[in-house]
Order: sequence, then C-alpha cells, then structure tokens
Amino acid sequence: MTNFHAGLFSRLFVSGAVKLKISQLRSQFPKATNVLIPSRSAKHGKKFAFVQFSSPGDAKAAFDAAAAIKRKSDLPAGEVPLTVLYAKLNQKEKKVISED
Repeated sequence: MTNFHAGLFSRLFVSGAVKLKISQLRSQFPKATNVLIPSRSAKHGKKFAFVQFSSPGDAKAAFDAAAAIKRKSDLPAGEVPLTVLYAKLNQKEKKVISED
C-alpha cells in the first residue's frame, strides 16, 4: 500500500457532539495517534474532528466499533453518539503524503 493510501485510510472524520472535546475522543478512540478539532468547526454549530491512527487497520477497527453504536443507551455514561466517517484528504495533504 502506498503512503498516500495508508494516509487516506488511517484518518477518520468525527462529528455529532456540540461539546466535542479532545479528551472525550481520546477516550473513545484509544489507539488514535492524533486528534485535531479545527477551530473552524465551531463556526458550523457542531464541532467536528479528525482522528488519526497509525495504520488503516486501527482506523477500520475504530470505524467498525463506532458504527456498532447506534443509540445513546449503547454508550458508556457521559459519552454521546458520534458520526464517524473516513476523512477525505484535501489536495495539499495529498501532495505532502505522496512525496515520501
């Protein structure tokens, strides 16, 4: 798998919580290597984040686990249901990843 494809499939887009916090995301995605909540996300009403994993396999496991949780009652106390999707890379990120 090329560096581009590894980067493409090891990053998730997470949204759905008004008060999304990095500590909450680290708790829900313990294998994440980086969690980023862009400052522009607050302008859209609901925050969103990007969660990076070291491998596509870790990202897929997190994606599958999040997809299995459909209702708030399925979550541990204090956690909210989230929308989890594979993140798309913008053109600048594609260029940086493919240069290696």
